[in-house]
Amino acid sequence: MATLFERLDAEEAVARGELEALHAEMAVLREEMTAIEVRLTRLTITRETVESLLEGSPCEELISEGDVVEEAEAGLIPGQRPAAEPEPAELRPEPEPAAASQPGPRPKPKRRPKPGRPARTPSFGIHLDEAVDRMLVILTTVGREMKVRDIAVAIGETPSDPRIETTRSRLKTLAKQGKVVEGHPGWFQIAPAPRALEPARAEVVAHVNGGVVAMR
Repeated sequence: MATLFERLDAEEAVARGELEALHAEMAVLREEMTAIEVRLTRLTITRETVESLLEGSPCEELISEGDVVEEAEAGLIPGQRPAAEPEPAELRPEPEPAAASQPGPRPKPKRRPKPGRPARTPSFGIHLDEAVDRMLVILTTVGREMKVRDIAVAIGETPSDPRIETTRSRLKTLAKQGKVVEGHPGWFQIAPAPRALEPARAEVVAHVNGGVVAMR
């Protein structure tokens, strides 16, 4: 009888261990799902913000009238691509002979996380390089001044005070680098492209006695 109870204790210990491993795996999956949902929400907010900013903007006119006429003459719907021409038979590669069917390697079983293993935590905020790229793209596309809060939301940041201040600090760094311009306080736009300088005409007069070179 004692042996039977010992076996029951061992089976209960194994079942508890498997249950704890499943709970740990579910916790990891929940945190990964939360991170993906946060990213999807930011991307959706970015898309809606950019679409609202581009309403009535010249950037929407992506298809010119000439392209529409050419597509209409070719019998295509505007924006539709013509079907690709079939490749000549002599240029097609010869099919390789089917390899003899062999049993493939057996898949390795997935390891379950051990109980007590630290789970991965989702990252908050956007990395500096990615945030800078998004800010420059949005400001270039819009072509006008934007508030810091609108820029933060457009690049996918949460509209919280810490993230807005982080975006403001990054924009001021870009302003020091000459990539953006801060007009009114808290309003930024893309820096205008530098104009080509025309060669200036100057007459150099050398003063031998004083060793001074004057330009007129």
